[in-house]
Amino acid sequence: MFCFITKWMVSRSHDTGKPLSGLTARHIGRCGECSAFARATESLGAALRRDARELKRDGNNALNEKIISSLITERVRVPRRRFMPAPAFAAALLVVLITATVLFRTGPVSTPDPGVFPAIEVPGTMDTPDVLRNVTDIAVKVESPIETEMHSLERSVKSAAQSLLDGLDPKIKG
Repeated sequence: MFCFITKWMVSRSHDTGKPLSGLTARHIGRCGECSAFARATESLGAALRRDARELKRDGNNALNEKIISSLITERVRVPRRRFMPAPAFAAALLVVLITATVLFRTGPVSTPDPGVFPAIEVPGTMDTPDVLRNVTDIAVKVESPIETEMHSLERSVKSAAQSLLDGLDPKIKG
């Protein structure tokens, strides 16, 4: 486990450029595997720095030519999308037909004559107290939505409380 942590610390030291801690340096001195990892990491860093200097000295022309030549040889074929006129034509035709049907519908349109009014049937005599009594009876029978909701909530709470009481202790009587 200490070797894993030591290798991580060596890698981190090379990434950040900070020196190794004393504990890590002592472990590298005692452990052959960690010592070999530290040497390999150092040689890898030196090789990368050397390659970077050579790349800068050669210039970017060689690299650019390699990239451009690889792009030219790898032509990617993009499949062409075919235009499908049949579905578009069918949809447009459907819209035109529906519009024409709505605009030019044929059929009898019942419009009353301007001077003729439909007959309204009214009973001959109306007993006013009976009508008012019927209206008040209907108003008493109609329950408001708030009252309905309150009754529903009250039943739900009573049911939940009874369920809890039944499940708590058999000795408790409700």
